[in-house]
Amino acid sequence: MQFDITYGWDEGYLDSLIVDESGVCTLQGWARESSDKSDVINGLSLQMNGRFLEVLNIYRTLRPDVAAALKIPEQWLGFELQYSFAGKDVLSENTLSVLMKEKEFFSEQCQINFLSPAYPQLLDTERVLHREHIYGFGPPVDNVCPSLAALTDKLEGNVLDFGCGNGAFIHYMRQQKIEAYGIEINRPGIVDNLHLDMKEYITLYDGVLPLPYGDNEFTSTIATEVIEHIPEYEPVIAEIARVTRKRLIVTVPDMSAIPICFKNNVVPWHLLESTHVNFFTQNSLYSLLSRYFNTVTFARMGNNHTNNTLWYTSIIAICDDKKC
Repeated sequence: MQFDITYGWDEGYLDSLIVDESGVCTLQGWARESSDKSDVINGLSLQMNGRFLEVLNIYRTLRPDVAAALKIPEQWLGFELQYSFAGKDVLSENTLSVLMKEKEFFSEQCQINFLSPAYPQLLDTERVLHREHIYGFGPPVDNVCPSLAALTDKLEGNVLDFGCGNGAFIHYMRQQKIEAYGIEINRPGIVDNLHLDMKEYITLYDGVLPLPYGDNEFTSTIATEVIEHIPEYEPVIAEIARVTRKRLIVTVPDMSAIPICFKNNVVPWHLLESTHVNFFTQNSLYSLLSRYFNTVTFARMGNNHTNNTLWYTSIIAICDDKKC
């Protein structure tokens, strides 16, 4: 959320306060060419619920609009002060106050829905980071995507969740009275995070093919955000098709988000997952899955907007009418 402040003093001007759900607040403004920028910036402070917030970063910014209005050549007149409220007590109603030399000139009540961000260390670490610190992976997710849930709620018969992670989706489906089972690689990241009440429905194996199931053993199979992680994905898809009698649902990251978001200089953070080794478009995914199913239709999930640009996190392929 953004608050317009429009507060001026002899040395400068404060334009706005921006509050981000990641735990970062930013004061934006500009200082006159002749002023000591450090004095102007150091005089400002920000409080949340009466407590001073820690300064994360201080930046100079380009303000050609101010330079044009003042008719001066210097354009680096702007500044941004970033503060952190992560780790503070965020209430349902919070009071934000801006002070100049400890004198309050702006105060506003607001609701903040704090979301603990991915890679929070990138805000303030003093370490020089390397590729292995950025392109990483973590434990299996424990949430169920509403879009995917809507696709599986009407599945009939028994269902295999291929690459089921910790069993969160199996847990959801069984709550919906779906006879769901899962299979996953036997590794510490999985074993340590398994839903214990789903353990009896999950097969842990070494990843070696063939899968430990008979032909057409499952009415339907789902593989959500899995095949992009498997170097030799083609024999795996063949095996999944073999054990599936009726419907296969596959989701993969939607790589079209990269060219679509190019104008915004944005790359979706999920694509930084270090174990992604295959990158599918709708066409390449269709070419793969249509070898085994006569009908392949597509949907997308995880809609997002960046500067009014609509993009999606994942492609969903719904495969029916298996080829003999």
